[in-house]
Amino acid sequence: MGQPFFLATATTVRATVIVSLAEDIGKALGMGLRARLPGRELIVIDEVSLREGDYLDLGKPLEGGKFVPPIIKSLAFSTK
Repeated sequence: MGQPFFLATATTVRATVIVSLAEDIGKALGMGLRARLPGRELIVIDEVSLREGDYLDLGKPLEGGKFVPPIIKSLAFSTK
């Protein structure tokens, strides 16, 4: 599981906080972060497994912003 390295910075910088995790705890984590980061834009995406070298793009928000589709891109390099 990834380490929560961002929280100290997230409280001082005004950018949107985006969290991605493999576990199915997005709603609970989002509620906890919302209490600690009042007034901040927050996106929590759960059940997404990323590997080293993967890029996570976010699609256009759906359902009035309640859902954001994740798009995972992996870079592949030829070994020739």
